[in-house]
Amino acid sequence: MIKILCLLGILLLTACTQASLTAGLKSESAAMMMTTFQEALEHSKSGFSQSWYNPKTSTSGTMTVISTYYRYNQPCREFVATVTGVKGTINHYGDACRSSQYDWNLIRF
Repeated sequence: MIKILCLLGILLLTACTQASLTAGLKSESAAMMMTTFQEALEHSKSGFSQSWYNPKTSTSGTMTVISTYYRYNQPCREFVATVTGVKGTINHYGDACRSSQYDWNLIRF
């Protein structure tokens, strides 16, 4: 029972932190950002960026991988995600670990 509660807590924390990464973005822009987030973590080398742009909302962003390391035999990546919109530019720093192909979960944000 304790293991199930811990797992549910981890899943809820992951969902909350990923929602905070896209906070303030309309759903279409949030989807673009999360697609870029997953693509960059999966394929980009450290120091390289991938970008997204939504002309409907005039929002854009970049996802830059800073470094790669391993935690419990899983690849993890430190990143900075930049979002630019009508209210200016915001930088989000964090770490994400890969649970499966194209499935990176925030562990620090």
